[in-house]
Amino acid sequence: MDKVITEIIIGAVILTLLISIIPIYRSSAALVSTAGEKNDINENIKEVTFGRIPESGDIVSGGYLSEFILYASKKYKIELSVELPDGMHVICNNSKKDWFNVVENNMLFKIEQSEFNGEDLKIYFVLCEEENL
Repeated sequence: MDKVITEIIIGAVILTLLISIIPIYRSSAALVSTAGEKNDINENIKEVTFGRIPESGDIVSGGYLSEFILYASKKYKIELSVELPDGMHVICNNSKKDWFNVVENNMLFKIEQSEFNGEDLKIYFVLCEEENL
């Protein structure tokens, strides 16, 4: 009799686990596929937003440039020259982390020169003063 009760209890535990684990697995699989779809959509948005290389005369924010540099450094060899009151800063692919130490998101920059030949991107930025806008 003890053996029958033990088998019934073990069967009930296994059945309970199956009933609870299968829906959890299905919802996590759906969540993973949804996250992948969202990532694809975000990549498409980045391509539209940052796919256009800023041109000479454009005025852009430091926040935009920070995101653009992260995007462009994956696709191109970049060399950026940034003229600030404390001097000239040159930023390349291997020193792009320096950008975040030099530039704040709320700064505005005028692009004085922009050169792009398919794989090399060179841009010369000058910090805009408020009275020059």
